[in-house]
This record gives sequence, structure tokens and C-alpha cells, in this order.
Amino acid sequence: MSGIGLTISVRSESDPLGDDYDHPDAQVTEVGGFPAILVAVQPDFVCDIAVKTAPDQGFTVLYGALDQTLDSCGGARMVADQLAARVREG
Repeated sequence: MSGIGLTISVRSESDPLGDDYDHPDAQVTEVGGFPAILVAVQPDFVCDIAVKTAPDQGFTVLYGALDQTLDSCGGARMVADQLAARVREG
């Protein structure tokens, strides 16, 4: 079975990283120069990246791939990188 799911959420009144700091699989990273946290929810299927673009602002990308040959975290990072570039451009 193949398929990809993508959810993008904009956070404007709370720290987008706050919910993920306590996750046992959280990996602190950067996306487009912004602080971020990556969580491989189910490493072969679902990956979540939260990106903080300003105080109490940012976005999250939830990327799921039903096909285990696809890299869900690579897909999530690609989308997050593109969104971060747009934010940087203004």
C-alpha cells in the first residue's frame, strides 16, 4: 500500500516546540536557521517537525508515509525547509 499524508499547522499564540520537548524521541535540530524539534513518531511511517520562527510562533509539519520505502522524516524536513525559506523571505 502506498500513500502520503501531510498536515501543516501554524502556531501563533504558543511555543510550537513546547509539546515536543518532553517526547522521549525528540531530537533538537534546526530548520532553515530556526530552532526545531524532530520526532519520529513511528520511524518507518510518521515524522513530526516543530519549528519556532519567533517567540510563541511557528509551525509544525506532520508527514506520514504508508510505504515503508519512503523516508518520512526526510519528507517532513523537505517540507519544513521550504516553509522556513518562505518565512525568511517575508
